[in-house]
Amino acid sequence: MIVIDTNILVRLLTDDDVTQVIHAEYLFQNEQIYIPKTVLLELEWVLSKTYKFDRQKIELKFRNLLTFLNVTVENVLQIERALNWYNVGLGFADALHLAASFGSDAFTTFDKALIAKANKLSNWNPKIINPAG
Repeated sequence: MIVIDTNILVRLLTDDDVTQVIHAEYLFQNEQIYIPKTVLLELEWVLSKTYKFDRQKIELKFRNLLTFLNVTVENVLQIERALNWYNVGLGFADALHLAASFGSDAFTTFDKALIAKANKLSNWNPKIINPAG
């Protein structure tokens, strides 16, 4: 199994460099691939900020990655949960932070907007706390 970096996925999903796309496609056709969730975090940022992909396109691309039989994604349940929350309006980073804390006693943040959004999620279990009150 090989671990891939964000730039491999960027080439694969944007098709913006013919030579590198060929190499990225070869890897996905011939190797067992492991994708750390930090790579997906960075990938969402690159696709949205640099390539101006909208969230629906990003979600679709991520969900397609999860269907490859030779691809293992770090904590796929967290990624799927984060994608579901991303789909209903949370930023991907916030959604991933919340998904990673699922099952804990509490999640704490000063971000009032995140608190409000998290409290509206139907499948959110820890208490969310603003330490400033």
